Amino acid sequence: ATGTETISGNVVISAAGVTLQNTVITGDLLLAENIGDGDVHLKNVTVKGNTIVKGGGAHSIVLEDCNLPSITVSKDGVRVVASGNTSVETVRLESGAILVSVTTTGTGFDTVTISQIVPAEAAITLEGNFETVQVAAAGVQVELTGGTVANLSVAEEATQATINVAQNTTVTN
Repeated sequence: ATGTETISGNVVISAAGVTLQNTVITGDLLLAENIGDGDVHLKNVTVKGNTIVKGGGAHSIVLEDCNLPSITVSKDGVRVVASGNTSVETVRLESGAILVSVTTTGTGFDTVTISQIVPAEAAITLEGNFETVQVAAAGVQVELTGGTVANLSVAEEATQATINVAQNTTVTN
């Protein structure tokens, strides 16, 4: 509960209900498929490498006071919440997902890329403040449910993508 532990190398979380706190990981962090639709809470965690999300459900991955250079989400329907002093430079979505940035004093999710490999009809929900959102997947359904998107770009190959902007959401560019 106090102090900070440094783990050299990669870390795999493969069970639901895990809380990892006060940790620096010099390699990658994998939230594995074995988590299923369960929850994982990261509190005061810094990952020097990449964070890969392959498990979790609709209320599951909570990042509190975390510093992560990049997250790749490959689990349809997973919800990732940034809170407190959390900063995530880049998020790459490879599936449908929900990203929520609430009461963040850090940057929250800076750049979100909805990659070309996201299946058509996948649902993506973004709530909170985002610096850049890039849509490159064809036929996806993006919901901006509240907050601010400073830069929204839709690639030429994102044909038939639907972007719904809620009334309380601001897109500035």
